[in-house]
Amino acid sequence: MNLTKLIWIAPLLGAILGGIELLALGGAESAPQQAAVAAMACGVAVVPYVLARAVQALADAENHQRQMDLLAKIADGIGKPAVISET
Repeated sequence: MNLTKLIWIAPLLGAILGGIELLALGGAESAPQQAAVAAMACGVAVVPYVLARAVQALADAENHQRQMDLLAKIADGIGKPAVISET
């Protein structure tokens, strides 16, 4: 399993943990406590997602550059005149 697929486990776990943390919202006694629990739950879910998207974007950029280099090599080969050997 490559890194880009493996890194998506973190947002999945973050979403599960964030949901569990929201269940603790019922234990909060005041509005500021409820806001703090909700913010923590969002942070637990959002931070791993952002990390996974960043890793995926870096991998996509690397693949894109590799494809562009390959296309440039192909284009250079097409532009060369054909050599016909005379025997």
